[in-house]
Amino acid sequence: MFRQERGALMAADGFSRLNNRKKFGVVITQGGPGSENSMGGLAQAYADNIPILYLPGGPALNQYAVRPNFSPSRTYRTVSKQGEIITAPGQVAGAMRRAFHGLRNGKGGPVIVEIPADVGGMEVPESGLDYQPPKRALQSPAAGDVSDAVKLLLNAKKPVIWSGMGVLFSEATAELREFAELTEIPVYCTLPGKSSFDETHPLALGAGSSSTSLHARTW
Repeated sequence: MFRQERGALMAADGFSRLNNRKKFGVVITQGGPGSENSMGGLAQAYADNIPILYLPGGPALNQYAVRPNFSPSRTYRTVSKQGEIITAPGQVAGAMRRAFHGLRNGKGGPVIVEIPADVGGMEVPESGLDYQPPKRALQSPAAGDVSDAVKLLLNAKKPVIWSGMGVLFSEATAELREFAELTEIPVYCTLPGKSSFDETHPLALGAGSSSTSLHARTW
């Protein structure tokens, strides 16, 4: 229980960051002002590609066209990876399967499953509880892309490794350090990927967002 919805989303954001897409932060809010207060937390998670499952309440199905009723899944399309509305209790299993598929695969981001006020009070049939968890699809670059990257590194005069959140989600911090030390290429981290490389390491160039550190500019 949180005092404000944005705080709940920020806590879920932190939980998801710590668990590297093995577990996900989940937030449930009331409709109306509760979902409206969630904008800031969703936008931050979307900007940093953090997977969060957000379950907001919505108006009753026969009131979606009535102003000023608010539909979170529709309004927050620009700050979420995907979203849908459960319009019948039998859709629960399918909606949750699609939601967790989006959380586990591809680029990270908030996933919204909106529950209308009247649907939330209905009894879910057994068919709606037949949930089948989706599999996580492992991704790897094409062999040609790896060869191209090697050629670019060999021909670069002053290469820099730009390390982000993906290194943390992939649990590849040790591999990053080994690669940087082997090639003697310095590492600059984005703010979301700040802890992906030891900042006390001689090859560390610090961390930043749209602006770079003095060390990175000097290099």
